[in-house]
Amino acid sequence: MTYDGRCLARANEMLRRRAQAHEDELNRRAEQIAQLSPQIADIGIAMRRTVIRVIHSALSAGNEMERCLQQAQAENKRLRAQRASLLQALGYPADYLDRNPLCPYCADSGYTEQGMCNCLRQLYCQELAVALHHSCGMPRICLDDFNASLYSDERKPGERTSGRENMYYNVHICRDFVKNPKTRRSLFFCGASGTGKSFLAVATAYELCAQAEYVAYVSAGTLFSCYEDDRFRRLEEARSEIHRWENCEVLILDDLGTESGSSQNAACLYQLLNQRQNSARASLICSNLGLDELARRYGAPTASRIGGDFLQLLFRGDDLRIRRPGNFDKKTGI
Repeated sequence: MTYDGRCLARANEMLRRRAQAHEDELNRRAEQIAQLSPQIADIGIAMRRTVIRVIHSALSAGNEMERCLQQAQAENKRLRAQRASLLQALGYPADYLDRNPLCPYCADSGYTEQGMCNCLRQLYCQELAVALHHSCGMPRICLDDFNASLYSDERKPGERTSGRENMYYNVHICRDFVKNPKTRRSLFFCGASGTGKSFLAVATAYELCAQAEYVAYVSAGTLFSCYEDDRFRRLEEARSEIHRWENCEVLILDDLGTESGSSQNAACLYQLLNQRQNSARASLICSNLGLDELARRYGAPTASRIGGDFLQLLFRGDDLRIRRPGNFDKKTGI
């Protein structure tokens, strides 16, 4: 699995701060109890000395090591029971001074022998969602937020499905995309403005984030602007962003065709898609343009790549933004 380095670094830092806050709280408790009961403080010192004896035994006891360890464990158990009794007499829980980590599986390191611990994974998923929100500007949504009632259930002449049935199919494909990464195929969302393309793309992306999959979102205008900055200005930030788009597990490329056209844009797009497909990395493209229009704008090779390697999903219906003017509506996705 490929990870977003920046999100993983932030997640690790959050875990470190959480563990440090826990350690600080345990130290505060120890100081508090020491002032109330010097006897409990002395027990704590004795328990630490027991640990030192265990280490010494492991290094020097030889054949007697097992016996020494058993004696140390018995002594530690006795001291813990004595401390627990004294704490309860003061009105505190028996385990008030136990120095257990927040996570029993990784001891707050974030990693186990099997890899990333679930405690760090949850923080990483949160950071992925925050980064996605920053990129796309849409609130956290999921495919269950899709509202089928916004689409007509009437079948127009010459069409085999209604707009509503068509959207149910599109949502089904997106769910399969999320659930089955091994059989995942890139998707091309094609249709008029306001028919739900960006909603389904971003909802799919958020659900991938919840699975800790490295997803990157970018609009076509931002994408080609970064390629220009990298080509002519050699900006390190632009190169870093391009590297993310080339290597993330799933790339969401939105609003393709709305940017200013140029031959350079066409070359950059083909290079990006070709590299991702050759690396078996899925992409999800949203555009108002059909394949014929893509061929005229970006060239036949790019249109052929999208037409051959991507599953095309059509979006039909009226512009829902006109029907529902105003800010983005989470439940409609428009």
